[in-house]
Amino acid sequence: MSKNFNDWLAEGEDLYNTAVAELEELVQQRNEIDQRLSAKQDEVNQIAKVIGKPEVEGAEPDVEIVGGEGGVRRAPNSSNTIARALTGQGLAR
Repeated sequence: MSKNFNDWLAEGEDLYNTAVAELEELVQQRNEIDQRLSAKQDEVNQIAKVIGKPEVEGAEPDVEIVGGEGGVRRAPNSSNTIARALTGQGLAR
């Protein structure tokens, strides 16, 4: 049985919602890593001061993620996600 437009649209919504949820999870993980990185840099610099070594720099993140109004609104589509949608395989991997 072939899919109708509403089936394709519903599947697209599912793909989008899954991708947004994955993106939000990754952003949360990145925020946690950024906090750990900053704390570790502070620790290294405290030790450096005590033993006469130069402070470390450059541990700041190089990329800034900017969300839309009210948080994440768009998610990038991977080629795998697009391929699954085009072949009608759904979200199952």
